[in-house]
Amino acid sequence: MQRILIPILSLIGLAILCLVCLQCHAPHIEAELNSHGQQALTAAGLDPAMLTIEGRDATLTGSVVSDAVRNRAGELVAQLRGIRVVDNRLTFSDSAATSGTAQNPDASSIDRSGSATESSSGAGGVTGEPTSSEEPGSDVEPGSTGEAESGIEPGSDVEPGSGVEPGFSGKPGSGIEPGSGVEPESGIEPESDDRTLQSSLDAVLRDSVVEFATNSDNLTTKGRATLDRVYVLLAAQPGGGRIAISGHTDLTGSQQFNADLSKLRAQAAVAYLVSKGLPAERFATEGYGATRPIADNDTEEGRQKNRRIEIQVVEDG
Repeated sequence: MQRILIPILSLIGLAILCLVCLQCHAPHIEAELNSHGQQALTAAGLDPAMLTIEGRDATLTGSVVSDAVRNRAGELVAQLRGIRVVDNRLTFSDSAATSGTAQNPDASSIDRSGSATESSSGAGGVTGEPTSSEEPGSDVEPGSTGEAESGIEPGSDVEPGSGVEPGFSGKPGSGIEPGSGVEPESGIEPESDDRTLQSSLDAVLRDSVVEFATNSDNLTTKGRATLDRVYVLLAAQPGGGRIAISGHTDLTGSQQFNADLSKLRAQAAVAYLVSKGLPAERFATEGYGATRPIADNDTEEGRQKNRRIEIQVVEDG
């Protein structure tokens, strides 16, 4: 009897010891899983605060910009070694995605925005205030109609002191800029206002990018600074053509995720410009995902070029 009792007591003691060890290490395991989970979410550009871990069970709560982001967050947490169950309670609002309303509280709560990863370049600070059309040092007094000794007809586009003789046919609607050197009926077509605006927009986007937080349609400070420069150009030509804003990504991520995110980012750019006073009906948006690359997606440099927002002036007529 004693020979049987000793092994049984030994097994019971060993089981108790194992339970004590597990109980002592449980908080450490939970903290380690929580740390690894938050690191994985942060590396993917997601909010680590959405993750809660109890024991080996994980819960995701909060709201995201798309179902693709929701699924991605669940996959990242489920891949952690030691996780037993993932309860994905993340929500996605269709109305927020289609209306262009941002989750970022900045810019009057409509600061929303293209691609699975981000470029690091940005733009300097711009006040975004339209400037006066009067040239410093011009010969035109405020409120002047261009009459008196100048010989310039009221309402003409000829600036006093420009060197253009009165009677020159550079009038509104003629398509000829005063002082351009193009003679009437010379056969040379001067550049239109829309094409001039397009050239200016292209120059802005060559210098900087409309930057967003990784895997998000939230504009960064640099992204808003770039759009401030775009706003100045568009506000200076309120009667120009319509503006088409499109989002593009590289091949990183799924096709559906890239398509959704590029569309949301284009909408976010428009929402920011509208929040500054431009009319919403002037804009059109589209998200092309990775379907229109301008560089090789096999290199990091090429992928960076493919992650972009494009702004096109659609000429009237």
